[in-house]
Amino acid sequence: MSQARKSRPKLLFIGSLDVAPTFGGPIQFHRHFVERNDFDFQKLVEPAQTRLANLSTGWRLLDRPINRVTQTRLFPHFAALNEWIAVKKAIPALMQEAKAYHPDAIVTAAFGAYGFAAGEVARQLKIPLVTFFHDWWPDMSLQSKPGIKAFDWRMRRLYRQSDLALCVCEQMREELGSHPNAQVLYPISRNQVAAQTGKTGWKNRHRVVYLGGMTKGYGRMMASLIKEYALAERPWELAVFGEVKDWPAGEVKTAEASGVYRGTRYGEAAQNELSAADIFLVAMDFEPATRRRVRTSFPSKLLDYCAFGKPIVVWAPEHSSIAPFTRRAQLGLVHTDPSAIKLIDKINQLVQNPFQMKSCSEISIKLSKTIFCPDLIHSNLVAAVNGLFNEQNGKITN
Repeated sequence: MSQARKSRPKLLFIGSLDVAPTFGGPIQFHRHFVERNDFDFQKLVEPAQTRLANLSTGWRLLDRPINRVTQTRLFPHFAALNEWIAVKKAIPALMQEAKAYHPDAIVTAAFGAYGFAAGEVARQLKIPLVTFFHDWWPDMSLQSKPGIKAFDWRMRRLYRQSDLALCVCEQMREELGSHPNAQVLYPISRNQVAAQTGKTGWKNRHRVVYLGGMTKGYGRMMASLIKEYALAERPWELAVFGEVKDWPAGEVKTAEASGVYRGTRYGEAAQNELSAADIFLVAMDFEPATRRRVRTSFPSKLLDYCAFGKPIVVWAPEHSSIAPFTRRAQLGLVHTDPSAIKLIDKINQLVQNPFQMKSCSEISIKLSKTIFCPDLIHSNLVAAVNGLFNEQNGKITN
């Protein structure tokens, strides 16, 4: 029996997602593995040239016609092929890097070719595999139906192969099925800000802020809300921020002219807008094609918003992860109807109910200090990773 080692776990991240202070999965990994020092950490991120738009078989006579096809309607049918090629080509170089680093465990995210490659590297090195399951990636990828089914199978296989599976919510764990070591790990928010419980006021009216996705289904939701808001009687102000890449130019001009759509905000500019809010709006789309993704993902912004100590309005389908969660926690208003008019009516009722506003604010603060506390979430990750190393192979402790 080997002696326990007084050192930090040595982790190697192999993934198609980066580890960076940006948004989504990358910023989650950055907060766990870079901003905090509980792990020795290195990353190997998939280079852009191996991704879908740059399919390479290694044989130039094949690459040119295949890449021409990817610019046509047949594009989705080659996505699965590209991922398979990317995995096969990446493994030798990844193995070389991994052997030089001597990691105690491989960390990855169930997203893209390098997620699958990470599983193979861990298998060959005979070391634990830690996988984050943040989104149902096959449903987000540009795939044909057979490709989606193939990736679905590979994602579930990666789940079974993982020694530690970190699921973003209970619905993700339910969808993936039984596993000896699958744990729910909520997204980690930025360091807690000072909670604000009173009405900040904005032109003497409550200010409702939406800051997030505004393309595809989310774009249709926000366009409908902006349109109906302009026609409705309401004792509150609405401010909407986000990218509108797929909006017609006429709709963008109308939204800007209404004074509701205010462009994009990032970093500190985004934090300033959130600090000025009295109520936060969180949305998940109602599109049938995204049903499973909406059910199995958990928006990190919900945790970020709780730290401000303000009521939260959730506009999402009943099958989403956050609608039942918000209702159980009594965190704020839940609207599970795609109708923007009905949403406006419900917000009208909320802002005129000081008792409910105060109660929701207090619950936000409570959650930010308990189950949504970033330090607690990170400590749960540290405990789960350390739990992989038993006395037989040298337990790693801080």
